[in-house]
Amino acid sequence: MDYWLVLIVAEIFILSGILGYLFGTAGVVLHEIVLALIGVLMILIMRGRMKTAFPFRKLKWSGIFGSLILWGGILLLTSVVTLTMAYFFPDQMLNASNGVDELMSATPMWIDLLVVAVTPAICEEIAFRGALLTCFRGTRSKWTGIIIVGLFFGACHGSVWRMVPTAILWTCYGIMFCLRRRTSSIVC
Repeated sequence: MDYWLVLIVAEIFILSGILGYLFGTAGVVLHEIVLALIGVLMILIMRGRMKTAFPFRKLKWSGIFGSLILWGGILLLTSVVTLTMAYFFPDQMLNASNGVDELMSATPMWIDLLVVAVTPAICEEIAFRGALLTCFRGTRSKWTGIIIVGLFFGACHGSVWRMVPTAILWTCYGIMFCLRRRTSSIVC
C-alpha cells in the first residue's frame, strides 16, 4: 500500500507538472489518465476484484435523486467552508486558483469543461475511491480509511487553501459511498 501512495504522490506532484509544462492542456488530461491507470494497476496487481473496486450497477431514479440531494448538501457545506476561509484569508484564497484561471483563459469552454470537470471526475474517482479506498477495506475501521483518503485527496489538490474544502468534499462522498456500498454504483 505504501508504495502505491508514493507512486500516486510522484505522479501528482512531479509527473503532472512535467506533463502540463510539456503539453499544456493535453498534459493535464494525460495526467488524469495516468492517475486512473495507476488506480486500475493497483487493483490488478494486488489481486483485487474490479467489480468490487469499481461497482457499476443499473442506476435507479431513487438513487439518482438521493445522490443529487446529498450532493447539494455537500456542495453547500464545502461552499460555507470555502467562504469562511476566504473571509479570514482573502489573498491566499484568491491566489489558490491562479493556475486554473490561466489554464482556462486560453482554451474554448468545452475543453475547459473536459479538463476541469469531466476528466478529473472520472479519473480521480477511479484512483481514489475505486483503488485507494479499496485498499483500506481490511483495516479495523472503514472510517479511518475514508478520512485518510479524504485528506490525501485534498492534499493532492496542490494548496492548503484548496485542501480543506476538497478533503471535506471527498470525505463526505466517501462516507456516502460506503454507506450505500451494497446498493450503489460508483456513478451514484
